[in-house]
Amino acid sequence: MSTIITGVSTDTEFLGAINDKGASLTANATPEALASALDSTGQNVSYDSTNEWIVEQINTPVAPTVYTVTYDVNGGTGTVEAEEVTAGESVTLDDGSGLTAPEGKEFDGWSTTKNDSSTKVASLTPEADTTVYALWKDAEQVQETPGE
Repeated sequence: MSTIITGVSTDTEFLGAINDKGASLTANATPEALASALDSTGQNVSYDSTNEWIVEQINTPVAPTVYTVTYDVNGGTGTVEAEEVTAGESVTLDDGSGLTAPEGKEFDGWSTTKNDSSTKVASLTPEADTTVYALWKDAEQVQETPGE
C-alpha cells in the first residue's frame, strides 16, 4: 500500500506535508527527520525528484508457527530425532528402522495415542506440538523345518 504525500521542500528543509486526504503530517522537519519519524512507525519512506514523499506501509513478516513432532520409542530402544514442522505442512514419520524392538516384537508404525493402533499414522500435519508413539506387534515366528 502506498500513499503519496505532496510536500514543499527546499534544499535543506522539508517545510510540511499533506497526505492524499489533506491531513497535515508534519512541519518544519528536514527530509531525514520526517523519514526517520515515519520509519519508526513501520513505514518505508523515500523522496523523489517530483517533490513527493512515497510512503509504503511495511508489513512486518510474521514468523511462521512451527510445531515439534517428538518420537517416543514406547518400550523399544534407540532414538529418533524430533522434527520441526511449519504449520500447515505435512511430515512423513520415521520408518523405525533405527529402533530395536522389545523382545518378541517388531515395529508396526507410529500412533498419536500410546498403544492404540487405531490412531496409527505414517505422516501427519500437526496442529500443535505432537508426540507419536512406536507401536509394536508380535514378531512373526519363523518355522524351521527339521533337517534343513
